[in-house]
Order: sequence, then C-alpha cells, then structure tokens
Amino acid sequence: MQEAITALECCRKPVIAAVHGACIGGAIDLITACDIRYCSSDAFFSIKEVDLAMTTDLGILQRLPSNVGSGNAMELALTGRRFTGSEAKDLCLVSKVFTSKEALEEGVKIVADVMVLNLTWHSHSFHSFIYRLFFVLHALEDPVG
Repeated sequence: MQEAITALECCRKPVIAAVHGACIGGAIDLITACDIRYCSSDAFFSIKEVDLAMTTDLGILQRLPSNVGSGNAMELALTGRRFTGSEAKDLCLVSKVFTSKEALEEGVKIVADVMVLNLTWHSHSFHSFIYRLFFVLHALEDPVG
C-alpha cells in the first residue's frame, strides 16, 4: 500500500487532491502525497492512528511535517483530533477551501485545464526552440556560399 501512495508522490505529472467530506487516516496519507490539495468547506480531517493504537506505515509522518510544519504535524498525529477545512488551509495542508462540493469540482477542473494549457504551451515552446536550435547549429556546420 505504501508503494501505491509513494507512486503518487513520485509521479512526473502534477497530482491534485479534491477533498469533500471526511478525510481520515489513510485518506490523509493519500492527499499528503499529492502536489496540490483543495477541499470543500464541509471537509474535515483527522489522523486516526493514535485512536486505533496503531503505527502509521503509509508515510504520513514523513510527509505531513513538510506541509504543516513539525510541531503541527506532531500535535495532529498525537491527538487524533478532528480539524476543519479552514484550519487545514491555515495549516497549509490545502491550498484553497471552496464553498461547496460543486464549487470544488469546478475549481479543480479549471486548475487542471490551466495546467494542461501551460504544460502544452511550454512543451510546444521547448520543441520549437529545439527545432530552431537544430537549424542554427546545422547552418553553422554547413554554411551556404
């Protein structure tokens, strides 16, 4: 299971998490491996391993401090308390809180579309640059007349 979550973290494409409702235990493991995280205003979060007296093995204790800071990660992991989407935003666990599930879905779609356009444009620009560079180098090697 840890390999599946780590695969998200290592993915060469941006991975976006959209949280609506409960994000508890393994779900937090999953979203901390994502590049960008959003939630709806009714989302709530909790690291439940402490309540279940079990050790986490999916990487949350390694990933969470880089998102929320060491002290906050420790407090959340040791208390297992429930926290809201707005607190998740304050902790920098999520980038934005949307007013509803529908707004979340629409917002994430817009972000994904913008990313695709930017990546496509940059990819096209890079290929155009390489293409032009090839002709410049070719011209230097084999000058005309």
